[in-house]
Amino acid sequence: MQGYNCIMVYNHDNDKLLFCKRTKDPYKGLYNLVGGKIEKNEDGFLAAYRELEEETGIDSSLIELSHMMDFTYYNQNCYVEVYVGCLRGEVDLYEEKHPLEWLSLDEDFFDCKRFAGEGNIGHMVEQVNIYGVGERQKKIIVNHSDLLSNLEKLHTTQLGLERIRKNLNIDVDDIVQWCKSKINKSDKITRKGKNWYVHCDDFTLTINASNFTIITAHKDK
Repeated sequence: MQGYNCIMVYNHDNDKLLFCKRTKDPYKGLYNLVGGKIEKNEDGFLAAYRELEEETGIDSSLIELSHMMDFTYYNQNCYVEVYVGCLRGEVDLYEEKHPLEWLSLDEDFFDCKRFAGEGNIGHMVEQVNIYGVGERQKKIIVNHSDLLSNLEKLHTTQLGLERIRKNLNIDVDDIVQWCKSKINKSDKITRKGKNWYVHCDDFTLTINASNFTIITAHKDK
């Protein structure tokens, strides 16, 4: 049975909800929650954080997700896990395929002419309003030496390069080597979910723990 996730992202003021506007079927032209496929044997929380970051640029340093509810569709041989979180502050969104838009909580989320899911989005919002956001992820104790011993595997993508240069306002030719030197000097490395967070000077690097990709960097508040 194929797994999918839907991620309800509330803004910092908790008065707007993040949507993507579908550019292709299913639900072409309608607003839908961000989310995607859960890979085989992939942890649900890790899948939710992965899809959220891929579709919006929001990583787990900016939001804590809770697992609220699931839908199982036996007639379609699939299930959907629903996660909820509120942003810790303002963010810059990075669209992957579908345009992203913040919508007011005053919207009629049961309006099937505007929203995908045959009324499910409205049901999810009401569940949050009445019963809360659900269960948080259990904390995992890890040894950060795994990152330090694999610095030669460190790399990034073109999008990662652009994010780091823009967010830190730096002009460095070899971003990866620059990041390696910062990691070696850092005295605070933590892991949450699928990512390492390396605290350097006045900023934090976000690194995927499974493939050692530098995803982004952001200034500490």
